[in-house]
Amino acid sequence: MLAVNKRSAVIHAGFALTGVVTTLLGPIIPALSASWSLNDAQAGYLFTAQFGGSITGVVLTTRLTGRLGYVRLLVVGFLMMCIGVGALGVSAYPAGIVSVLCYGVGLGITIPTANLFVSDLNPQRRAASLNLLNFAWCIGAVVSPPIIAILVRNASAREALIGLSLILGITTLALVKLLRASLVVGALQPRKHDSRAPARLWTSPFVPLIAALIFIYVGTENAIAGWVASYALRMKGSAESLWSLAPSIFWAALLMGRVTAPGALRQVREERLVLLGLATASLGASILLLSAGMTGRLTGVALAGAGLAPVFPTTIALLSHCFGGQAPRVASLVFAFAGLGGATLPWLVGWISSHYGGLRVGLGVPVSCTLAMIGLQIAIIVILNRQPRALAASDA
Repeated sequence: MLAVNKRSAVIHAGFALTGVVTTLLGPIIPALSASWSLNDAQAGYLFTAQFGGSITGVVLTTRLTGRLGYVRLLVVGFLMMCIGVGALGVSAYPAGIVSVLCYGVGLGITIPTANLFVSDLNPQRRAASLNLLNFAWCIGAVVSPPIIAILVRNASAREALIGLSLILGITTLALVKLLRASLVVGALQPRKHDSRAPARLWTSPFVPLIAALIFIYVGTENAIAGWVASYALRMKGSAESLWSLAPSIFWAALLMGRVTAPGALRQVREERLVLLGLATASLGASILLLSAGMTGRLTGVALAGAGLAPVFPTTIALLSHCFGGQAPRVASLVFAFAGLGGATLPWLVGWISSHYGGLRVGLGVPVSCTLAMIGLQIAIIVILNRQPRALAASDA
């Protein structure tokens, strides 16, 4: 039991660090843009590099999970993040793109591996366990923007990035130690799956719907969180100091949503909780875009974060319900689409900002995306009502 608790503590603490690294570009881009003289479109390519690397990491995870097991893959992922974040601290723009790509690969390995690991550890309560795991991710996302902003203001981006790299290195060593202990007590390995997926797996209507939903979700989440700090710096007077809190408000609201999700799941079915969340996120994104007052805009940020909170972990848990033993195969596709969404939609916000009148116009992208996700989730609910978890029952 002690070994299991220690393993769980390391995984959750490490996942909090993935929250820091995933959201790193938001608070660091203003400093990098000033140092490297970047416009919004050029800065947007950093998001593309991060999530392009994430797609590569997901592909590697799909091929290596059965060979290496969960803990070894986590070691590789955290090592890649350590190297990439450290290199970003000493790079110019072209090399910085490569550095972001490197830690993006690490994220692409770590995030799906940790989610599948925890899902296998808690087969009877997957949705609740994954919401708690992603709650740990939110802690890192909430804490990091103000800390990084203070470090950049008092020192430089280089010192902040190198410090984060050292912490990631320590986490990698902790995972190596955990791996050695697991070799003695017996490490949990991924479930064995038939490499020949049944044809009906890929013809299931859930596959394109869930992949599209996660594609838009990850892009929307990072479009809001990634650009709101830059938008803050373009506000004048007292608005600038208030808007500097906006990224933390967004992630704090997301965190609170993840905390309350397990309790809400006792009252509301998983897929309906996601729909309610998306409706709230759409309202929040609209308020963020349309409100003329600072209070209204901050309220919009908070509502968007709270509404998005249950979408990702609850939808990933739905994979196990719908696909049973074949869930990891579908998850690899879904996580690849997640990376693709993160690579394209935040970049699109920057491109629109540079070409069509500023970030206020660009931030119309997340509003449209929340409406699209509502449509996709309604389609998922309709199909679930017609054929509830039929594939899982036949393949488990």
